[in-house]
Amino acid sequence: MEGGVSAAAPIVWEQLLAIVGDPAHVRHWLVTHMHYDHCALLPWLVPRLPRVRILASSASAAGWGSPRAQAFIDSMNARIGPAPAGWTRAPGDAAGDARGGRRAAGAGTGTCAARDRRAWPRRRSDRVSRQTPCAPVRLGCAGRTQRGQRRMAPARVR
Repeated sequence: MEGGVSAAAPIVWEQLLAIVGDPAHVRHWLVTHMHYDHCALLPWLVPRLPRVRILASSASAAGWGSPRAQAFIDSMNARIGPAPAGWTRAPGDAAGDARGGRRAAGAGTGTCAARDRRAWPRRRSDRVSRQTPCAPVRLGCAGRTQRGQRRMAPARVR
């Protein structure tokens, strides 16, 4: 699990409790890289995880501990919120596909949503796929995106 963004706090917390039951069971949290959308939720999570130890590179830890980085996190947390209706399913979500396909943003969904509202479709019938990293794609039932790229299957937690 990654830290995510602050707007996702209730969802991440609910999913985490569904997996581990007791927050005390979480002992380590690996930060794969220090992009905002992968670790900005940690200040909210850490106080709720009594035994957690954050694992990250020393350079990453030093960078995110700076006053400038903290100001950036506060600024982004104030700007990011829920995406518009119709953008609630992630690529690879079988439940969304079974209902006829839902549109979802590609890589960088959280930051794209806050930064560039022009990437959002104007109406539900808008099926145009733009050539940006945050491009909306329509998911079909055949396991491929509108552009024909193969989707990755969601990981299963045992």
